[in-house]
Amino acid sequence: MLHHSCVGYSAVFVFTRHEEPFFTDEAVGLNQIARERPDVALFGLMAYSTADEVREFARQQQLSYPVLIDTDGSILRRLDVPRTPWNFIFDCSRQTLVYQGPAVENGSGVPEFRDKLLSIDKVTVPR
Repeated sequence: MLHHSCVGYSAVFVFTRHEEPFFTDEAVGLNQIARERPDVALFGLMAYSTADEVREFARQQQLSYPVLIDTDGSILRRLDVPRTPWNFIFDCSRQTLVYQGPAVENGSGVPEFRDKLLSIDKVTVPR
């Protein structure tokens, strides 16, 4: 269940350091989503990495969204994804998963996850 204070949509990009350079392109590309969709709470989840590795990766790639640390892969296993990188979009108001899938291009050269994030309804977030 999602946290009760979640408003609008929340999205998670799950990856491990073993998919480089593919995940690097996707992670950096999500900076655009963070800028264009401030109503979406965007997170990365980097599995099988130390806190220092995650901080260094986020710093080097100048990520504008938080990257969560899963040092032992336990969160990744609980999510039960068929492979990584993998993406989730949650509708917090309805407490439902509205999208999950691999990080793949949609035919137009844009990863499907980014395309979905740009197309979901905008939500006014109270301040």
